[in-house]
Amino acid sequence: MSGTFGDSLSDIGLVRTENQDSVLSLPERGLYVIADGMGGGDGGAAASRILCEEMAGVTRAGEMADAVRRAHRRIADYAVDHDYRTMGTTVAALKTDGKKAIVLWVGDSRVYRLRAGKLELLTDDHTVGNELSRLSPGDATSRLAKRSHPLAHVLTRAVGVESAVKPDERRTDLEPGDRFLLCTDGVHDVLPDEAIGAHLALSHTRPEALQNLTLAVRQAGAHDNFSMIVVDVA
Repeated sequence: MSGTFGDSLSDIGLVRTENQDSVLSLPERGLYVIADGMGGGDGGAAASRILCEEMAGVTRAGEMADAVRRAHRRIADYAVDHDYRTMGTTVAALKTDGKKAIVLWVGDSRVYRLRAGKLELLTDDHTVGNELSRLSPGDATSRLAKRSHPLAHVLTRAVGVESAVKPDERRTDLEPGDRFLLCTDGVHDVLPDEAIGAHLALSHTRPEALQNLTLAVRQAGAHDNFSMIVVDVA
């Protein structure tokens, strides 16, 4: 059996006036969740909070998608009650159980795994730019052009926005020494994967990894809220 241990932080950044991110870290259950809310008023913060409230009841991996769907309905109702035109949240979640794990996500919050010094992205952003890249992969130049598209960062899926929500899931194995990072786009939008992998690999402890990543995000401008959970497999 493999146990996991996680440390988290959520930061307003250097530009925004409100933090609309939420995090949930329950190492005793092997459950880790990160959410990036969007919407005017208190809509974004409320959406990410509702998502984490629903996920807090999860005890088994098979319950995660249902928890997201419950959050979806609650967020939609909240938006109607408060007359919010747009309100929603992303979610990236990791649930570990013995030697296995399941990753669930909606939107562009991400889950990475560092194993034996190699960083792997386990999620696939639900964004216009990523959808364009899948439709026509092309060469490196065309992929860069698609990421630079003015709508590249627009979400194609979010919790609470459409009539229904469809989370994606990925199952993976766990190995002692694995290190996972859950993060919002406030991290991966300003730090390339190479830098993220280097900070995770060179930091001896989870708090050190969070501190080093936070410093790097702030040095890059921290133009958005940013949240992270670093998880180690014992």
